[in-house]
Amino acid sequence: MSMALHIPAGTEVDFVPLAELQKPAVKFISSYWLAQRGDRKLPSRGEIRPREVASVLPHMALLKIEDGDFVYRVVGDAVVRAFAVPLQNRRVTEIARGSPVFGTALQAMFLGIAGNGEPLALRGTVGRDFPEANFTDFENVFLPLGEDHETVDHILTASTYTMRPNFR
Repeated sequence: MSMALHIPAGTEVDFVPLAELQKPAVKFISSYWLAQRGDRKLPSRGEIRPREVASVLPHMALLKIEDGDFVYRVVGDAVVRAFAVPLQNRRVTEIARGSPVFGTALQAMFLGIAGNGEPLALRGTVGRDFPEANFTDFENVFLPLGEDHETVDHILTASTYTMRPNFR
């Protein structure tokens, strides 16, 4: 006998301090970012070395800020599977046109991170209001990068997802 998956009507999101992240991949990249940052406001894109984070690459994405927009340049396999919306080499404004709820939320979040240069960590459960998600629960960290260690020019993400049945 199979049980129906209960999906709440609305998505629930909690902001969490970096020190309270729980998922190993997300904790690892957060700690790595903090180590690379040192006593500066943020590390540069060049200081994030793929070989040093190879174990969590499937959980990562890298966005570049171009002309006031955010472009997904690198998207790990776990992130690709998590969304019914293709992300690779797409601008967030383009995603927002096709998926307004998802795209608008991304846009607001990335604008905040780019503006204040502060990392952001989230944990939550996805509701029926987010049909682009192939997952039920998530933990994400969004980490700003900047060549001059002050101005955000990239955003590095690490995410874990509990996939809905029938999604692998």
